[in-house]
Amino acid sequence: MAEFKIDSELFQKRISHFASAWKNDLRSQDGIFGGATSLLVIIDKTDEKAPGFRKNNAMHLWLFGHEFPTTLMLFLVDTLYIVTAQKKAKYLDRFKGGRFPIEVLARGKDAKENEELFIIISDKIKASGNKIGIIAKYASKGSFIDAWSKVFSERCRDVETCDVSTAVSTHAFSDKDENELRAIRAASKACVALTTPYLLDEISHILDTKKKVTHGALADRVDKKIDDVRFWQTVQLPNRGKLPSDFDPGQLYWTFGPSIQSGAEFDLRFVGDASDDSNLHAGVIITAMGLRYQLYCSAIARTYPVDPSKAQESNYKLLYTVHNTIIKEIRDGIAAKDIYARALSLIKAKKRAMEKHFLKNVGWGVGLEKRDPTLVLNAKSMRTLKDGMTLTIFTGFQGIENPRDKSSGIYSLVLTDTVRVTIWEPVVFTTEAPTSPNANTFFFEDIEVDHTPKEEERDPRIGAVAIQNITSTRLRSEQTTQTNRNAEYNRRKHQEELASKKQEEGLARSVETTRGQNEAEVKKPKRFESYRREE
Repeated sequence: MAEFKIDSELFQKRISHFASAWKNDLRSQDGIFGGATSLLVIIDKTDEKAPGFRKNNAMHLWLFGHEFPTTLMLFLVDTLYIVTAQKKAKYLDRFKGGRFPIEVLARGKDAKENEELFIIISDKIKASGNKIGIIAKYASKGSFIDAWSKVFSERCRDVETCDVSTAVSTHAFSDKDENELRAIRAASKACVALTTPYLLDEISHILDTKKKVTHGALADRVDKKIDDVRFWQTVQLPNRGKLPSDFDPGQLYWTFGPSIQSGAEFDLRFVGDASDDSNLHAGVIITAMGLRYQLYCSAIARTYPVDPSKAQESNYKLLYTVHNTIIKEIRDGIAAKDIYARALSLIKAKKRAMEKHFLKNVGWGVGLEKRDPTLVLNAKSMRTLKDGMTLTIFTGFQGIENPRDKSSGIYSLVLTDTVRVTIWEPVVFTTEAPTSPNANTFFFEDIEVDHTPKEEERDPRIGAVAIQNITSTRLRSEQTTQTNRNAEYNRRKHQEELASKKQEEGLARSVETTRGQNEAEVKKPKRFESYRREE
């Protein structure tokens, strides 16, 4: 078994906090622990095909910083019992000796003796009460669990089970400490780095050169960057941001993606291999990815309209407005359903026809789990946001008709950011990757800027030259910058002309009389000044 860091102090802090919240909940009439007097977390062998961490695995990581397969944990309000293999028991024994008691029962090769350990656990369950909490969804499977289930069904027939997934989410995973937030922030910055500048530059180059590159090939390029140490050492984020000085790319892993989608098919679930073998299409391009750093997750998604129609521009502006409205609503104390309701009412007010294309939720909790199913921001969720929570904000429209482009008759739009809930304004960890229409919209149209001098200023020895400035696949923000530069050039030139004209008028109109050495009057022109000097 690989060596890992033992942090007994953190373990004691977290399990004591969890047990205290549980005790307080038992005193209430409608507690989220459902009146459970014991909690069972059990996992069998590691499932390599499982999509990320589940709550039962995540409980190991949250408490110990490591996952222990084929292990049973029984939580009582005052003691933690663990049944596991002998090698793992040696590691877990190191967590003993703190304020919160922990008992480790080591399994061997004798089946009868192993069954006796399960009997001890079942007796502890019955002694604590007649209701046990379990994590119902994503139940692990295997011979270890089968052996336990046999003992439990025989000896705990009168014990009722209840799902405590929401309680575990609320009192274990949702409220992040500073170390957890630092890891999520680092994962977010890594998402930004791979999206902007790297992936955006790759897309720009493909569009500029009109090369045929498949979604899958482009995704592979991004995938390889995760192992490029030099890239992480030298990459500069937008606004000259930097990765943390102690950032370790060796602790970076994919949770999903990278996904690049364009053309006529969009899957906003981003599950499986969403990047296919079709070529990148100059229409609507969606990029999305999720990364895990030091066990904690972040996600980002951006939409890049290319030569959009007026309707597409309008729809993207609506997406941008709704996305920012959702983020502004996020704060301690607000109910998840109220956030969704606010977004939906905004869509109805601004463009009711887009309501049918709006997604059924606008995000979910993120942390050890890439998606917490008990904390989803939809129309029905009663969960209340708390300071310290982290969320993936996922705003999107799908199945929008595009009659102008026959090769992509249907398109989708999405923006995704990772944010932290506070008592005031939320902190957007992925904010450095732009989302505004000006920053993310590509245009192919040529832009002509006429630098031809005015007729009266032409030198007859030189023919008039019209300089054409062609910018291909420029983002609108870049075009705006160029346009602003041209406007500034014309403005300054006009100001120079006005100043010259005023100077000539001043010379003709204004003179002052002085006397020379021979006492004769000498007329001296006044100097024309646009602004009065300080005397």
